[in-house]
Amino acid sequence: MYQLQRPSPIELSFDQLLDCRLIHFKSLRRNELTLSQQAGHLLSRYRGSGMEFDEVRQYQAGDDIRHIDWRVTARTGKTHSKVFREERDRPVVIAVDLNASMFFGSGNKIKAMMACELAAIIGWSTIDKHQRTALQLLGQHPEYTDLVHTRSNWLALLQRLCESYQQQLNQLSEIELKVHNLQDLLMHLPTGASVHIISDFYHYNETELSYLQQGMKHHLITLWQITDPLEFDLPDNQFESLAVIQNQQQGILPLAQKSFVQKYRQLAMQRQDHLNHIFSKYRLASHSLSTAKEWHDYF
Repeated sequence: MYQLQRPSPIELSFDQLLDCRLIHFKSLRRNELTLSQQAGHLLSRYRGSGMEFDEVRQYQAGDDIRHIDWRVTARTGKTHSKVFREERDRPVVIAVDLNASMFFGSGNKIKAMMACELAAIIGWSTIDKHQRTALQLLGQHPEYTDLVHTRSNWLALLQRLCESYQQQLNQLSEIELKVHNLQDLLMHLPTGASVHIISDFYHYNETELSYLQQGMKHHLITLWQITDPLEFDLPDNQFESLAVIQNQQQGILPLAQKSFVQKYRQLAMQRQDHLNHIFSKYRLASHSLSTAKEWHDYF
């Protein structure tokens, strides 16, 4: 069980992203087979362009009835389906949100750092499988990169990710909220991509997220929500107040006021429930990861 070493909760190092290769990535999705007509290296229950026959197996709920193998069904007396495999590798695009809200955390790493680590973990996994991989950086200075498939080119992308992170960190007091248009993101995707969007989703409303439903017709999209415990609950009453700073503006959270603490929790849960409702409404595959946990808790 590998424990990733971090120089600080805020400063992201290039070596840190290199070490992410030692973390074994596996999807948390229960059933990737049913979410897209194109499933990359995974088997697909649906036949589309560029598909080749893989095997015949007993019929399962959700199988396309057009793919029932009637000869095998008649011979065995049990319904069997044909399964197909995609011929071409599926390109992988990893989109990392570096908006100001991501530079927040109450433990040993801020949300933006965890997002970059996850991007590196996913990327190392795909590069090692010789899949073409690209990064998209969302935020004040959005960037799109070309697909790469060699380790040397992937290292260059990780270096750029580290530099962009540091640039955003150094300019936090100057950053203005810039919600990246998810329609623009979809327009820059290669055909049939497997897309990982890593964000806290603080600044994406239902209209923005609804665009992803259209994108799922052509891509396999997975959302990774990065959260921090302090966003849901305030510390126990060890102090009477807690100072917070945002864009050179300072405020005070009155921890001693029970009504304030209860309202804080209530609003946090309402926001999360609303976000979960949107994900469910548009059938968006999503996972929630907390900065309070380590990667071995997930993978």
